[in-house]
Amino acid sequence: MESLHDFHARVDGFQRDSLPHDGPLTTKPLLVEKVAPDGGDFVPSSFRPFFGNTMIFDLPAQTQLQITRMQLILHHRCGAMLAEPLTPDTLHMTLHDLLNGVDEAALHEPVRRTGEQAKSILAQQRAAGIPPIRLTSTLAFNMTCGSVALGFAPDTEADCAALMAMHAAYQDVVTLSYPLTPHVTLAYYRPGSYDPEEVAALAEALEEINALAKVHIAVDADCLHYYTFEDMNTYIRG
Repeated sequence: MESLHDFHARVDGFQRDSLPHDGPLTTKPLLVEKVAPDGGDFVPSSFRPFFGNTMIFDLPAQTQLQITRMQLILHHRCGAMLAEPLTPDTLHMTLHDLLNGVDEAALHEPVRRTGEQAKSILAQQRAAGIPPIRLTSTLAFNMTCGSVALGFAPDTEADCAALMAMHAAYQDVVTLSYPLTPHVTLAYYRPGSYDPEEVAALAEALEEINALAKVHIAVDADCLHYYTFEDMNTYIRG
């Protein structure tokens, strides 16, 4: 299980230094599965049908308001780089990805099966009465050239251990090859390549966001839910 020290050693560097220093920012190839490469200077790109299921923490209304302010900064400064805004009610923190893809028919049965398994684990976690896990925002950063995200870190070693244990339980449903990096997605990019001037504008937006007050949240099994999704702006609680 990853300790709090090891967690910070893993995430702090790439969150502080997430943008290219020279040359363009080119979005990752698979982003086109989620976001159409349309839009332009004044028209955001639209989300494409993209299906799957996931375990996510819902956020309280006050936290959504804080994060919406960050979204406004991003879209004001860098709107031509971004997909359509994420609606406030879709803002969330993912605990564990499950399945996803573009072929809804092929995913139907695997999503149903893994969904039943995930909901069974969730019921066990709720019955166990896990104490609130406290986290504080770290930095807004470029996340793997697919989105802009607000990172979060557990407040204490106990919070870290509890969060990682909750995450590990769902590895029995779908085994992920990458570790948990708690975050809230602020915006997805419009697929493409962005020149150094545009990257500089994004850097200024991140700096402005990171100067805002930290976001503090407490999560537990009661605010954890199983969701399916139809695109990155359409989540359905299951």
